Amino acid sequence: MDFSSLLKADNPYKFFFLTGAFLIVFSLYYPFEQRQEIELKKNNVDLIYTKLSIEAKYLSEEIKINKDKSFLLIQSLDSLINVKKAHPKKSKTISDIINKKKNEFNDLFDKLQLKEYNLNIKSIDAEYKKSEIDIYEKYLKRFRLFSYVIIAVGLFLFIWGGIKWFKEHKMRIEKEFA
Repeated sequence: MDFSSLLKADNPYKFFFLTGAFLIVFSLYYPFEQRQEIELKKNNVDLIYTKLSIEAKYLSEEIKINKDKSFLLIQSLDSLINVKKAHPKKSKTISDIINKKKNEFNDLFDKLQLKEYNLNIKSIDAEYKKSEIDIYEKYLKRFRLFSYVIIAVGLFLFIWGGIKWFKEHKMRIEKEFA
């Protein structure tokens, strides 16, 4: 059998038949490949989003702990100030302790501000990654729709072109033998 005669588009119905066959094969391969690539990207982004969410949660808990510590430090400073007022003779020692507590509080406050800043950055990154996931999901829906439309068009062309080509080819053969 000579396959080169099959590939010649001497008949428009054969052309439609072959185009339909190509569209079916194309719609099964290309959108699948694209969906797979998008799914992989979506999974990677989802992983990053999950990690960022966990980091943000950890930072949030750490900030809460540091705020509690700072509250305790403020209370201890207040009580030391009251002790200093009640015992002026121990003023020097208490002042040293107060200064030490103030420095400790300032260090804790600086760390707290840095952690809050990092938390805000992680939250922004997480929200960005979440929106990226939404975009990938929209792409997936579009590729599914694209795939279904191309399959439908390809099936129509394949069946309609095949039937018409077969009928025309059958009539040509009948005319030749008649």
